[in-house]
Amino acid sequence: MLIASKFHDYYDSAMGLGIDKTVVYDRMTQKFPSPNKINEKSLNDLFDKLPPSRERSGWWIEGRILLVCGEAIPLIQIRHRTNDKPNNFYSADKAIDFIRAKNIGTSMYWSLWRDHCVDSIKGIENFFKNREFSGLTKLHHIHKCPVILCYDETRDKNSITLNPNLKELGYQTQKDPYTLFQNIYMFISGVLGTPAKEPKPVSDEIIAANHGHDGEYSFKNLPGKKRGRNR
Repeated sequence: MLIASKFHDYYDSAMGLGIDKTVVYDRMTQKFPSPNKINEKSLNDLFDKLPPSRERSGWWIEGRILLVCGEAIPLIQIRHRTNDKPNNFYSADKAIDFIRAKNIGTSMYWSLWRDHCVDSIKGIENFFKNREFSGLTKLHHIHKCPVILCYDETRDKNSITLNPNLKELGYQTQKDPYTLFQNIYMFISGVLGTPAKEPKPVSDEIIAANHGHDGEYSFKNLPGKKRGRNR
């Protein structure tokens, strides 16, 4: 797989083992709004369940879904208001341990209508247990993209990021570079499918043969034969 990108990600080193130039990963980062609630209602309903950002004790807690090659992966990001670099967690236990270590205040109130909030311990646990978000993998086929980040964004309504930098999301703690490279390679070439190759040009000789011009006696009787159809 050949990667065309303006940034370096942690699995790029796997290209050193060899490159299949017939499969190209155009890794351009783009942002899109959440699915339309009229034409894409099922997807829109899932986006409504994504955890909104919450501020607690000067810390922002955000719940996101990372789509990687057909898998929907819950991700909690916690960052201090003075630092743009988030701390990434792919399990409820590690996120909760960090919150307790930093003495980050959490909500003591929880109810069913707050099931999708991640500013409480129970809310974080429920977020990682929720299997409904697997329905977001439809976005792979809609956008023809192997890596997508989904999140709640009320400010500019752009809730979908195609081809995010996985190193910045701490995904290297979840999968080694060579395995991820192979997964993306197989997903693009197999599941998403690569563009059909252009047919090879047909030579003049083959065109002529298909029209009967395939030799000295194409439209003539063979020597010693009477007029009529050659056998």
